Amino acid sequence: MAQYYIPRPFVYPGPMPMAHPPVDPLLISLTAQIDYYFSDENLIKDVYLKQHMDGQGWVPISLIAGFNRVKQMTTDIQIILNAVRASTLVELKDGKIRRRVGWTKWILPSMNHVGNLAVHVQNMGLEEGSSTHINRSSSGEITQSHSATSAGTFNGGESGHFAAPSTQRSLSKSGSF
Repeated sequence: MAQYYIPRPFVYPGPMPMAHPPVDPLLISLTAQIDYYFSDENLIKDVYLKQHMDGQGWVPISLIAGFNRVKQMTTDIQIILNAVRASTLVELKDGKIRRRVGWTKWILPSMNHVGNLAVHVQNMGLEEGSSTHINRSSSGEITQSHSATSAGTFNGGESGHFAAPSTQRSLSKSGSF
């Protein structure tokens, strides 16, 4: 007797149950806290955190790990790193953390940039024949005086020079403008 193959219908067993990692309340809380530190709501007022950002918006993870609220939750750097990795707001690179998007608006200008800007503003509008003098008194007060001479017309159209009024202002002890 000859045997014939009779196909049987294939029964798909259904989707395999996916193994979800257990929800860790500490990880969720820690991620939320770190996200808050880098939120617009916090960064608008958090000068300390902004002062620690480098020119690319990065701060050391050790700085964040040293914040009191983070230390109250954990001192385990691996758990803190896992919380950062779980965040959609911040990113991690080479032991540093920053906002993923929009970090540029929170970078404070460097002191070199501020100093150069002050010199630029100081020199704005200075014309030939003008002078600026910066003096420091014995009490430490810094004053700046500016005087200028400009060509002018007076007495029925004769051309000549007249002295512009001298201006003087006091500056803070730090000497910033």
